[in-house]
Amino acid sequence: MERSVKDMFETINGNLSKDEITGRLDIGYRKTAGQHVIVELKRPKRSVTTAELIGQVSKYKSEMQKIFDQQGTKHEPVEIVVLLGKKPMAWNSQDERESSTKALKAYNTRIVFYDELLANAEKIYGDYFTKREIVDKLTEVMKAIDDYGTPSFP
Repeated sequence: MERSVKDMFETINGNLSKDEITGRLDIGYRKTAGQHVIVELKRPKRSVTTAELIGQVSKYKSEMQKIFDQQGTKHEPVEIVVLLGKKPMAWNSQDERESSTKALKAYNTRIVFYDELLANAEKIYGDYFTKREIVDKLTEVMKAIDDYGTPSFP
C-alpha cells in the first residue's frame, strides 16, 4: 500500500528535495470534509520513541506543506495517525504518556494501537450484524404482510 510522494503528486513539484520526493507514505487519504490523513504503520513488535515519531511526522508535515504551498492551498488540515503494536518507549508512567501525547498533538498526530483498532472494528461489525439481523427479520415480516395482502386472481 505504500506509494511514493512522487507517485501521489506527479504533476506537483512543490520544491521538494530528492529525499522528500522519494519518501514513502504507508497510507494517505483525504476525508470528504477535505482533511488529509496520513497513516504511518509500524511493525507490531517494533519499539519506537516519541522523538523518533516526532522526527518522522514533522517531515511528513513539512513535505505536505510544501505541496500545499505549490498548489496555493496553504491551510489544508493534515492529521497523522501512527499505528503501533507496542507502547512507545518511556511510556512507563502516566506523566510520560501525557507528555508524549501532548508533544505529538502539536503535529496533529495521535497514536492508535493495533489491538485497539481490531477491538473497535470487531465491536462496530458486531453492532452492524446485530442490527442487520433485526432489519432482515423486519424485511421478512413486511414481505409476509405484502404477500398476505396481495390478491390472487385466477
